[in-house]
Amino acid sequence: MIKTFSVFTILLISSMSFAQAPDTLWTKIFNNEAWDEVHRVIQTPDNGYIGAGCSGAQIPENRLWVIKTDQNGDLQWELYHGDSLNPKTGVSVLMTSDGGYLVTGETFYPGTWWSDITLFKLDSDGSIEQEVCFDIGPMDYVRASEQTSDGGYILAGGTAGTNLDSFLLKIDSEYNTEWTTTTGGNQDEQFYSVQQTSDGGYIAAGYTRSFGSGSSDHYMVKFDSLGNVEWEEFFGGTGFDMACAARQTQDGGYIIVGFMQQVSSTKDLYVVKTDCDGNTEWDLILDRSDFDNAISFLETSDGSYILTGVTSKDLWLLKLDNTGSVLWETAIGLPNPNESGRSIQQTVDGGYIVAGSRNTSAGQLDFWLVKFGPELGISQAPQAFIDVQISAVLPNPFTSSLQINCFLPSSGHMNLSVYDFAGRLVEHLESSDVYSGKHTFLWDPDPLLPSGCYMVVLDALGKQDVTWCIKI
Repeated sequence: MIKTFSVFTILLISSMSFAQAPDTLWTKIFNNEAWDEVHRVIQTPDNGYIGAGCSGAQIPENRLWVIKTDQNGDLQWELYHGDSLNPKTGVSVLMTSDGGYLVTGETFYPGTWWSDITLFKLDSDGSIEQEVCFDIGPMDYVRASEQTSDGGYILAGGTAGTNLDSFLLKIDSEYNTEWTTTTGGNQDEQFYSVQQTSDGGYIAAGYTRSFGSGSSDHYMVKFDSLGNVEWEEFFGGTGFDMACAARQTQDGGYIIVGFMQQVSSTKDLYVVKTDCDGNTEWDLILDRSDFDNAISFLETSDGSYILTGVTSKDLWLLKLDNTGSVLWETAIGLPNPNESGRSIQQTVDGGYIVAGSRNTSAGQLDFWLVKFGPELGISQAPQAFIDVQISAVLPNPFTSSLQINCFLPSSGHMNLSVYDFAGRLVEHLESSDVYSGKHTFLWDPDPLLPSGCYMVVLDALGKQDVTWCIKI
């Protein structure tokens, strides 16, 4: 069984006896049209970042917009795709095994209400190599996508005929449909999040108007590997409630985040932690302003959670412990409204990259990247990775085996492991006491291991180093 582990978490974080919000290292604003949005950001193997979203106020003005930056957030290239006859959007971006990217979005058809899910395969420089459409119903909206352990992809969103139903779409590595499943009742449902679980199934979450006790409730559904529903749960009050993200936790349970509407004019942050069967273990309601919402989150290796979203119309970053208590929180923004964090990933330096929207002038939103440092704070952060290091991985890309060269400045215990791009453990390569100096290890993965990006992680002498490799 593949178990989940947050591979980027620097070990020093869990050893701290106090909680401290991270420093903001830099922010970058990208403006193209009157209304620009980013929906997801990931760190790339060169330690830069790539974000996907859309530009334009509304259909038919929407255009797919992808931005690639270096490690300092400076623009390296951008893709702007679509026109009034062929509007496009971007929702998610993933790495591919050839060093390129897969962007998930939508294509709209002006003069109708129709839309199709669209995959845009990009090369490493942002040129479109392939564009593939999927038609589930008259109106299809994709809200999340993830790579699966077999090298394929799982997509989630909503499909509409007379009403909106939530769907999962499983495709293989060549972008062929394997199966599609929909769930819902006589009103609207939509998924905003999907993740493959440790048993090969999937956890998806969003909202439902057909079930539950309110006008809409948090909707979490567990599927098996073929898309069959194993169980479903509903959370919320009597108002309009929605889940924006759900993930499996290290203990095999699940956590779901979003908002709850307790009174007609306000929305509060709402977090629910469940066991492996969807039974509530604890929940949290936070009322900081008229509109508080968590849109994206991650779990760290110590079992706590980093969330990003919106509070007081500013980008919000906060950390919860494994019982739902707030450890720290911070918010940044301008006096103008409508600023939020929409995507978060931990970076190789132990900090965080957040993508969202910033309202730099009234009535406009801009594509916004914010880089946070490690939780230690910049002044306290030691110089990591100076002496313990992975000096080389050869060849890279590789087909059947990989040579890994490491260096330790003194004798001690070391662990060497490989994780997939989603942070799931693939294989422990070494766990032993070694002498100081250079060491060489050979990784011969299972021939059935799918092509893709993998992370090699060295833990030794209280330090950690991470490097990337690509299997083709």
